[in-house]
Amino acid sequence: MKPVNLKITRFIAICLGFFCLINMTIPIVRADTAPLITAYITTGSGAKHRFQLELAETPERRAKGLMYRKSLPADGGMLFVWPDIAMRLFWMKDTPLSLDILFFDKAGKLVYLHPEAIPFSQDTISSIRPVKYVVEIRAKTADRLGLNTNSRLLFEGPLPAAR
Repeated sequence: MKPVNLKITRFIAICLGFFCLINMTIPIVRADTAPLITAYITTGSGAKHRFQLELAETPERRAKGLMYRKSLPADGGMLFVWPDIAMRLFWMKDTPLSLDILFFDKAGKLVYLHPEAIPFSQDTISSIRPVKYVVEIRAKTADRLGLNTNSRLLFEGPLPAAR
């Protein structure tokens, strides 16, 4: 066994130290972080509830949804947008949170509400009718706010185009 060259050892130690320093000082920014959009859901009686929703307008973001999330703000959730109107199917695989799943038509009318979806369930949740938008919020929020098929989805500003 040959003795290790001291210069090489120091060089490696300095490089490792520099690497660790850089990794500790550069903030980690997730490339897949969804943009936020302000949306309102109204009730039949006219009450208006504000939400900050993560936008899922691409196939990749729609596929991931709220998987692996362990928490969600009271006024948070996710807005799924498609370029077309069709039947939508969801499941809760890899989703540890219970969610209310709200299905809206192209005019923003709530056509179906699936309350308290079961975490990690692989059962299919269907929109029942063709829809353009789906909103996922914390379980029991829809009941607490009095959301039903008289509810409407409104946006603050235009939505980015869905792909």
